[in-house]
Amino acid sequence: MQVKTYLILSVAIVILLCGSLLALLWLDNSAEKLTAQINPLKLAMIENNWQAADGLIVQINDDWQKLGKYWPVFVTHSDIAAIEESLRRLNYFIAVRSSIGAGEALRIYEFRVLSVPDSERITWGNIF
Repeated sequence: MQVKTYLILSVAIVILLCGSLLALLWLDNSAEKLTAQINPLKLAMIENNWQAADGLIVQINDDWQKLGKYWPVFVTHSDIAAIEESLRRLNYFIAVRSSIGAGEALRIYEFRVLSVPDSERITWGNIF
């Protein structure tokens, strides 16, 4: 009877760890997709090409609408709120054509998005 219990418990732990690993891989991949337009947007702002920046910010917003709706399953509400606030600031500064403000908001957005998968990584401290 004890062997069966240990076997069931071991299988459950393996399934939980595999599920966590798959979730982390998806989160990592989606963070990369959410930040894929950052370098082209930086270049557009440096060149004062606001038409290109307008198109890129639309793409960033679309990517967030598609991928970001699944993030609350994996991350805290405060992380989501911080990302959305940085995205709102980025939209505003691009709309008013402020390259300094947009650059700052873009750095914050990139940091917020890329820091989430790092904070969700499985470590020995999380397990034990």
